[in-house]
Amino acid sequence: MLDLVQVFVETLNRCFKNVCELDIVFNFNKLHTVLDEMILGGQVIETSSEQIMKSVEEIARFLLPSAFNCHIIYSRACAIS
Repeated sequence: MLDLVQVFVETLNRCFKNVCELDIVFNFNKLHTVLDEMILGGQVIETSSEQIMKSVEEIARFLLPSAFNCHIIYSRACAIS
């Protein structure tokens, strides 16, 4: 279980370039996609960060950028604060 958490955090770091709490809050869709690629029906199906990232990037190509990447909202929120 501890290894799974480690892989999850490493993958999030790859996704967000040094993940922080705001990345998780404003990009929960991407976070759930990463988790969905790792776990299916309570079973661990993938533990390779590289393979998970490939799958997430492939999914992102098929989705609208605004629906998947909330970094625009995140950038605006940071600029306001």
